Amino acid sequence: MDNADNRKIDYAEYFPSGHRGSIIITTRNQECLNHSTVGHKLLDRLEVEDAITLLLKASGLDEDLWPLQQNAAKEAVNVLGLHALAIIQAGAFIRKSLCSLEEYPHEFQLQRQRLLRFRPEQAQSIHGDVYATFEVSARVLEESSDQKDIDALELLGMLAFLHFDSVPELLFTKAWDYAREISKGGEEQSHQDITTLSQIGRAHV
Repeated sequence: MDNADNRKIDYAEYFPSGHRGSIIITTRNQECLNHSTVGHKLLDRLEVEDAITLLLKASGLDEDLWPLQQNAAKEAVNVLGLHALAIIQAGAFIRKSLCSLEEYPHEFQLQRQRLLRFRPEQAQSIHGDVYATFEVSARVLEESSDQKDIDALELLGMLAFLHFDSVPELLFTKAWDYAREISKGGEEQSHQDITTLSQIGRAHV
């Protein structure tokens, strides 16, 4: 059971009956320790070797080149604080050939320094690494003329107003279908329908 973080759900209801097999739960909810029968393990930062392997895999580099990239990868994962999500985001950035593995630490440091100027001292935690890796990617989208990148940035702007968990696909499909209907009507009808479309969006949010 992955990401069992909702405090309002009793996850025991989903446990299969019987005494055979094992159940693994990943969660940020400390109350889930009540379900533990064999102990638990706190997962914080990755081990250096595991972090390097994760970055090399996420970067899409040929395995034959891994021995030559060990030093560059080690520098990058240390800059990223050995944080798994930050490493995966960095790997995706490198895989898209937006910069090389060797160049990434410099790009990251530039964005992180800019971000931390606007963050209070108490918020400069390991999660800042995730914010910075995300910011690096977002900045590239802003500078791109590729329509897919422009669309992705527009989508991020909309998602920023929604709760991060379980954004309904129906929200977008209904808005898209209704927008196509608007384009078929006259100017007066379109003006009225856009108001209705806005109300539909708020209702689904």
